[in-house]
Amino acid sequence: MLPDVATISHCARLFPRTIEEVSKLATSAINEAKASIGKILDVTDENWISVVRARDSAISAFTATRDVLGIVKETAILKDVRSAASRNYVDMEGFFNANIRYNRDLEGKIRNFIEKNPGEYKDSSERAYYAKETLKEFRHLGLSAADAQFKKIQDMNADIQVVATKYDDAISADVKKIPFTLDELTGVPSDILNGLSKDPTDESSVLVGLDYPTYFAVQRACQVSSTREKLATAFENRAYPQNIPVLKNLLSHRKLFAAELGFKSYAAWDFFRNMAGDTSTVSNFLSLSVQPLQKKWRSELDSLLTSDDGAIKRTTNGKIKQSDIQFMMHRYKTKHLSVDENIIREYFPVDYTIPKIFEVLGSFFDVQFLRADYADFWADDVFAMTIICKRTESLLGHIICDLYPREGKYGHACCASIIPSEQSSDGSSHSPALAVVLANFPKKTSTSPGLLLHSDVETLFHEIGHALHAIYGRCEMTTVAAYNVKMDFIEVPSQFIEEWAWEKDILQKISCHYKTQAVLPEELINAKLKARYFFAGFSNLRQVLLGMYSLCVHQDDIEAQTDLDDKMRNLWESLFPEIEPIPNSHFSCSFGHLSGYGASYYSYHYSKAFAMDVLDYVQANGGLYDPQVGSRYKHALLGKGGSIDPTTIMRDFLGREPNLNAYWQRLGV
Repeated sequence: MLPDVATISHCARLFPRTIEEVSKLATSAINEAKASIGKILDVTDENWISVVRARDSAISAFTATRDVLGIVKETAILKDVRSAASRNYVDMEGFFNANIRYNRDLEGKIRNFIEKNPGEYKDSSERAYYAKETLKEFRHLGLSAADAQFKKIQDMNADIQVVATKYDDAISADVKKIPFTLDELTGVPSDILNGLSKDPTDESSVLVGLDYPTYFAVQRACQVSSTREKLATAFENRAYPQNIPVLKNLLSHRKLFAAELGFKSYAAWDFFRNMAGDTSTVSNFLSLSVQPLQKKWRSELDSLLTSDDGAIKRTTNGKIKQSDIQFMMHRYKTKHLSVDENIIREYFPVDYTIPKIFEVLGSFFDVQFLRADYADFWADDVFAMTIICKRTESLLGHIICDLYPREGKYGHACCASIIPSEQSSDGSSHSPALAVVLANFPKKTSTSPGLLLHSDVETLFHEIGHALHAIYGRCEMTTVAAYNVKMDFIEVPSQFIEEWAWEKDILQKISCHYKTQAVLPEELINAKLKARYFFAGFSNLRQVLLGMYSLCVHQDDIEAQTDLDDKMRNLWESLFPEIEPIPNSHFSCSFGHLSGYGASYYSYHYSKAFAMDVLDYVQANGGLYDPQVGSRYKHALLGKGGSIDPTTIMRDFLGREPNLNAYWQRLGV
């Protein structure tokens, strides 16, 4: 049974604070799962509820606890607690694989019931789709293999989970900071500098972290090329060298695993249950994107080079350094497009902008977001947003927000669905849901006002988009509730919501200058909007590059770290021949999506196209403040979770087949 999240205190109590509590929670979840599976195997009065839904409920309850520990291992204040959560998370994954995912007795019970009792589900589209996808999952996992081969598959998958967690943990554990003098940080805004800690070994230096907000703020603004290069080299070498053997091991395990299951590559196995379906579809999609994006990028590059006043030094072979690109683009926007990100960020203080973002979303979703600061969260600056339906005054769920950096915490931004919303079989009622959003935004302190870059604003919209999918994705079968959808559809809602950060009236509603209290001026907004797609060629082509990289390392033979580095360098030189990649880069050691997304990083780019189609529809049918089209979006798109094929969801929502037109038109290619 899923935990009760009726109140904020219920939510806070889910997350253990001590090593003992972590261990107790994991042990309890394992014991409850054993009892639930045993009951299913022993049941004689077989029906959909006692067999199929009972398995689904057992999986949901177990994975909810596992996902709680997933948050603890990334956020706990104490390193020992994070380590304990990580160990128990791995143990729970091992139990899940051995006793649930690869339990052949359980698989046989479910398969026999589905194949022999179509009358139990044929009149329900959700149940029928669930039955079909469940049998497809069994094929995907190799559950029909002979005994000896099955044991091998089971052990291989368990090994993959252990190695993937080790890879992630090494990235999280790398909290190095790079010392620089203030002269070496010339051009960096004062509020960023004021937020940096002093170097304890040299009072004339400060320490620059490699968390995303700090890193990109410095890369865009710092006028010292050697600083940018040194910082970029450190950023590209996070978790190096410790993740070299780990990643090679992970890729090797995945290759052997896929081969054992009869797939040509891990990528082929990974895409089997995606919308795309196979490697050729993904490869073609990425390849077809290259030419129009390269054409746009070269136009952008011509503008950069034409405006260069000699401040950017070329390499000996006449190329631009990769570490200089962010600075060049930022300077061009400031000089020629009247877009100075450091001025714009003054209008986005965290204590004003964050609550306003929730407020503007409330109109479209017809809900109230009520903030709750609760003393028993794992850190003092963690808070929750309780979501109340305006029409019915009913509780929909909660979003816990852990938005500021601290040592040992997950260094990027993400959303985790913890407790999905369970809907009654007749759709008349549902339970509240819980999601957690993690980020690392500048925090307001006595020396810093805590100012968000516009890209931070975009990131927060994006992660809230995931969270709302987690809240509204209500299904009878909770393993397909929330955003438990096909991998290459999962980013559609989040990328739709991130587009709100580019709407003129919304930018004015969520902005307030930290000194003057003025809203973001219209001329700055117009300049920002005009500049938006100016470097879309570069940013989207880089997404294609990463998609190609995650695909090729899961298709090709990887014998050594040099293979991984060479593949990345070759892709840079192929897609961006004008740019010199960062020397001695080992980016693969910290490309965290290789763990969670496998070969499916292409899904960001793939989903973006669908998200633009959704945005065009919404804007043509009432707009972003209209609760009527918001209701359609909630129920027809988010509300289905993974209970229907995503292509059908898109077709039903749009009233036509989805296409790429809106995407290419917005990019101007």
